[in-house]
Amino acid sequence: MMSDSSVAMTAVRMLLASLAVAVLPGLLIVLAWRPLREITLLELAALGIAVSMIGVQVLTIAAIVLHQPVEAMLAVLALTAVSGFMTRLSGHMASSRSSTRRTPPRSVPPSSRLSALPTSSATLACTRS
Repeated sequence: MMSDSSVAMTAVRMLLASLAVAVLPGLLIVLAWRPLREITLLELAALGIAVSMIGVQVLTIAAIVLHQPVEAMLAVLALTAVSGFMTRLSGHMASSRSSTRRTPPRSVPPSSRLSALPTSSATLACTRS
């Protein structure tokens, strides 16, 4: 028989391994992607699980269809992650170099805004000329 502490420790180890496989890859992708300016912990966990499931499914289907071993799919995953990180990093570096001085956004004067859509063909003909 196992003692209560070893059973609890085994459960914790299984939980941590499951989180590492089911949440961590998607969590890192979501953090790199940043779909929202602010994201709650619950949203982050949900998106991390969903993105991890999608990524695992895509890699599994690709491995089966292309008759590739798991190691090849892990290499594809690593190369994709590194290239995405480098692309994001180079884009961030270029934008920080080019925008050392921030300019305020230009506002559109009220006279050039579209106030109403034409309602008849005569009005439409007048607005085209």
